[in-house]
Amino acid sequence: MTDVLSQHIGKLIEIANIAIEADELERLAALEKADLNEAYEGFKERNGIEHIAADTPAWEAMMDETKGAYDASQAARRKAYNAKRRLKSAIQRYRSI
Repeated sequence: MTDVLSQHIGKLIEIANIAIEADELERLAALEKADLNEAYEGFKERNGIEHIAADTPAWEAMMDETKGAYDASQAARRKAYNAKRRLKSAIQRYRSI
């Protein structure tokens, strides 16, 4: 009986750790997205542009200038998504005990 209990406790601790990590990565992804939006707004301000339509030369220039912020935002999103997948898997493993 204690083996089953310790197995459940171990899985619950694993779930809690992954949930904390997923929450932190979601928070970081939101911060990166905010940084990306700031980069877009900064570009528009510096160039005196109020709105940029997609697939225009101004759009391409903005994308080139903000590529680093875009890449960081996408990487953060992927990490948050993967953490959520790991959390879901850990919960499924717990349910299968």
